[in-house]
Amino acid sequence: MPRQIANPTELRLLALLQANKGLTGRQVAAAHKDALPKETLSQASAYTSLRRMVDKGWVKAAPTAGDDGRLRVFRATAKGAKLLAASRAFYVDLAGFEPDAMPEDS
Repeated sequence: MPRQIANPTELRLLALLQANKGLTGRQVAAAHKDALPKETLSQASAYTSLRRMVDKGWVKAAPTAGDDGRLRVFRATAKGAKLLAASRAFYVDLAGFEPDAMPEDS
């Protein structure tokens, strides 16, 4: 089975959730904007990505206490934390990739 690597948006969202120990979707979008002001992530995109990540088991969502159930707090799961570490390592390796020059045909 090929290893799973988070895409850049998923990686950033997992990192934010890991650092903050749980955020609502609105808080995720706001924290993303604060951390990366040049990168746009709407609340709708944040919620869509978070839902996909919940489906993959990387994030869990729980209703907030005393709420009507619509407001959810998202937290990275153990699987999400492992994925975050593996994805960071993958992107570090990728950033350092320098292919050897191919020998010229003579």
